[in-house]
Amino acid sequence: MRTITTLLLTCCALTACAFHRIEADPTFLVIDVGETTYDINVTSGRPDDLRADNWHRSVVDKAEFETEVQKGDHVVCHLTETDAVRITNCRKSSAP
Repeated sequence: MRTITTLLLTCCALTACAFHRIEADPTFLVIDVGETTYDINVTSGRPDDLRADNWHRSVVDKAEFETEVQKGDHVVCHLTETDAVRITNCRKSSAP
């Protein structure tokens, strides 16, 4: 009986880790504008439970933005973390 209980608890723990998913809409500052990408740095709203503890900066394809933005603009993007951090659906923020 103990073996079955241990096995079930181990499977539950592994399953929970496999389905770890975080979603948020943090604010970023555009720190550089490339030809096809924007370099952004999170300024607020970074989820505390991100597995990528040191994650704060990302390069995002311009196709993820509704409109053109400039260096120094604040933007809000949708952040998803499963196995890796992914940034999508960015839009210019009305206030920093």
